[in-house]
Amino acid sequence: MENYGIYILYALIFTSVVLIVEALFLALRNVFSSNKQANERIRLIEKTGDDAIGLTLLDGISKRPKLSLLNKLDTMLWAANFKVSPTVFIIASLCLGLIGYAISQLLGMGVFRSVIFVLMNGIVLPYGFLARRAQKRRDLFSAQLIPAIDLVSRGLQAGHPAAVALEIVSKEMPDPIGTEFGLAIDEINYGLDRNVALSNMARRFPNGDLKFFVSAMEVQRETGGNIVEVLNNLRDAGS
Repeated sequence: MENYGIYILYALIFTSVVLIVEALFLALRNVFSSNKQANERIRLIEKTGDDAIGLTLLDGISKRPKLSLLNKLDTMLWAANFKVSPTVFIIASLCLGLIGYAISQLLGMGVFRSVIFVLMNGIVLPYGFLARRAQKRRDLFSAQLIPAIDLVSRGLQAGHPAAVALEIVSKEMPDPIGTEFGLAIDEINYGLDRNVALSNMARRFPNGDLKFFVSAMEVQRETGGNIVEVLNNLRDAGS
């Protein structure tokens, strides 16, 4: 009976390793395959020739209910540029915890050390890595936001419509902000209200200046105020 238990344990370890390696391969392929000279949306358009291909990136995150318990994890995965679902990430984390448990048993650890080892492998390490990468890309997005607002302001000053000014950012800025503005443009072209599309971007990358920018764009559309002056003030305040 003990031999069967050993075989089952080895089978679980092997299955877990295969699942984790596959998940890591898919995640790392998405992380490192992006062309540094062009954002991800442009890379996909150039590869497929489909101007609306960027919408496929939003399939998972845009269809999940906003009040879902998985929403926060979903947003973190998006910010970290891991194109896996929260369910896959949780399963991978559980597998890591299982491997940690198996190793702790093979090493003859006590109950307390085993629990610590399982928690480290199944929660602290994967979620810590995810949170760190997500925060790194959010910081990059924040650093890119002021130059992006400046591009929009200059586009409006040149007489371009708001949609064209926003599209300039999507074509001239790298990831993550270039992709995010491009996805907003795709949603607008698909028929979504401009304010909703920009608000979706602010939900994916929460940022105070971005929320102010979205509000300013909406106020300008409704009242016809001097949006350029507002954007210039926002740019100067963030510089």
